[in-house]
Amino acid sequence: MTEQNTNVYDWDEEIDANDNDFVILKPGDYDFTVVSFERQYYDGSEKLPPCKMVILQIRVETSDGPATAFHRLYLAPSQNGLITSFFGAIGLHKKGDEKLKMDWDHVAGATGRAKFGVRQYNGNEYNEVKRFYYKDAAPATSGSGVYDSWN
Repeated sequence: MTEQNTNVYDWDEEIDANDNDFVILKPGDYDFTVVSFERQYYDGSEKLPPCKMVILQIRVETSDGPATAFHRLYLAPSQNGLITSFFGAIGLHKKGDEKLKMDWDHVAGATGRAKFGVRQYNGNEYNEVKRFYYKDAAPATSGSGVYDSWN
């Protein structure tokens, strides 16, 4: 279960108006932390049947401040590769294992590596996870959180 943030404002409290900058990542490979996840239900589409869905809140620390991405995992058999790559990225599944037990109790706070891009939607830009890397097969990092090329 995810922890709920209990910080709230009083009616006439003064707030930091500059604390709402949204950092857009340059496309590339970054370390990430799963901040939280939310269980929901997806009503289905032409491509996917109705199914359970998890929305992950993922944070990447950058020199410009933290960047956030939201990533959906659809719990349907056609999505097995995406589900297993996410759990592999956070170290809860090993490549080559035939079975995966989705251990949601260990997702919040987990760290991993992923390729990020920028998605355009309705004139806005959003950070998007393009690919998760298994912990044991991720590209080498230069220490900045941004990964070097595959060589």
